[in-house]
Amino acid sequence: MRMLAGLTTLALVAALTTGCNSEPEQTVAITSPAPGTAVDVPFQVTVEASVPLGSPTDGLHHVHIWFGDELESYLVVEENVVEINYAPDGAHEMHVSLRNADHSSAGVESSIQLTISGGTGPGRN
Repeated sequence: MRMLAGLTTLALVAALTTGCNSEPEQTVAITSPAPGTAVDVPFQVTVEASVPLGSPTDGLHHVHIWFGDELESYLVVEENVVEINYAPDGAHEMHVSLRNADHSSAGVESSIQLTISGGTGPGRN
């Protein structure tokens, strides 16, 4: 009986320790504009991340924003709100990706469909 109680205690400690040491899952979401919105350039984008955003040179997470398949034409966003001054005209999917300080993916992305008017270029500010 004593051995069974000891094993039960060890299993409970292991389960609690594992739960305490796991890091919360990171998230990123576009809170505005709303999906399907028609926007005119310039327009503001608001993102919500589960980690503080800031300068990659300070070792902080940031967000990459791009339109459609133009993954290489991304905008680096270091705050929760950014003004988009250049974007392609027409219906496009706007992507946001949470990034580590070294620009590698933090593993979470979000996207919405937008109809953009008055835009030029692939999307760099």
